[in-house]
Amino acid sequence: LGGARFLLTTRTFSWKPQRSELAIAEHVVNHMEANAERTHGRSLQVGFGGTGVLAVRKLKDSSWHGRCYTEMLEPFMLDLFESGKIAGSHIVERDGRRTMLDGKIVCTFALGTQGGDFYRRIDDNPAIVLAPSSRVVIPEGFFYGIGINNALAIDFNGHVNTSARDRNHYSGVGGGAAIVRGLARGGISYLCMKSTHTTPEGELRSSIFPFMPKGTPVCYTGPDMCGGREGARSYLVTEHGIAEMSGRSQADLIRALISVADPQFRTFLKRAAWREYRVRV
Repeated sequence: LGGARFLLTTRTFSWKPQRSELAIAEHVVNHMEANAERTHGRSLQVGFGGTGVLAVRKLKDSSWHGRCYTEMLEPFMLDLFESGKIAGSHIVERDGRRTMLDGKIVCTFALGTQGGDFYRRIDDNPAIVLAPSSRVVIPEGFFYGIGINNALAIDFNGHVNTSARDRNHYSGVGGGAAIVRGLARGGISYLCMKSTHTTPEGELRSSIFPFMPKGTPVCYTGPDMCGGREGARSYLVTEHGIAEMSGRSQADLIRALISVADPQFRTFLKRAAWREYRVRV
């Protein structure tokens, strides 16, 4: 296993982090540090999108250490591996057994930043195991792990949208559903979301809704996010803080979501909570 070949013409991406994204990343890392007894030693997964990747970058300066098991490999995860914070990965055999792979990283694709040396570092690197998504992106691969993923919107039912703005396609769902359901068995899931967004018409809106706007796809359902077994935890992280979603009644979930909403929309959301759900906040 290992020694995957990568063409140096593979696409890269470039972005300037927003202040809200940096704040979200800091909240995630601070929470992991404050809960080291639960977060250290687990296998780390990061999803496509800048916010989660920024959290991985900040982990390099933290005390966190563990393993990784991820669909996407990016430069900051590789930095953690090369610095010794990541001991290795694992693979789920066809008979369901989990085989530990010390000194190796499992992924299905790689994405580097513009102008960096990421692809040269991984090209023909025996430590990189490039496996098909049908073998990697399966729920049992993420049992008891840590996931840092991104979302576009959530509503008071706990339903999460990761792929569209109303009826307009924005991104792909990817392996998110399988990952979230895997983390629901003993895992820790951080869902990163900017508290506001701007519509194509230029309207500033809250990313937390009483109900999803008409036509919005639901990518993860409320039971996916609020349920779980064997001590699983799920958190919504915005630039305004962290709200635990797992094990909540709907009333407590609504209160938790409003606590991390943008302040300028909290009055609207509190009124909607009472009007639609008879929940006082």
